[in-house]
Amino acid sequence: MSSAQFVKQNESVLIQRVISVMPIADELKNKGMIHPETYEDIKAEITNRKKMRKLYEALEAGGDRVKHEFYYALANHEKFLFRDLECNEHTNGLFSFLHSVCGLKSVELMIFSLNQSWALRILSLIQTFSSLQEIQ
Repeated sequence: MSSAQFVKQNESVLIQRVISVMPIADELKNKGMIHPETYEDIKAEITNRKKMRKLYEALEAGGDRVKHEFYYALANHEKFLFRDLECNEHTNGLFSFLHSVCGLKSVELMIFSLNQSWALRILSLIQTFSSLQEIQ
């Protein structure tokens, strides 16, 4: 998945969860990726969610190049959120593969931090595969 696709695919999550909106907007403004007027519009918003919605308007207007720069600014300023979303992308691929395996009987998973997302995926596996006899 390209950086622009990642930004588009995760739009709703990013709007809800990004905290460092202004440092990201600063970086994009300093690189000439967003106009000073747009930057001021983002800055004028009261909540982070509203700021992110304004920033997303600029990302859409700027195209893939601006989304690409946003992707790297996000990785720099929101390291934990970024890693979480990147991990989810890989996990989704793994679970898509597992769902395609016919007659799956056993799965061994090493999970270091069981969260709601992982629990839901494991339950989905159990419900999907009547042949599944063991999860370790």
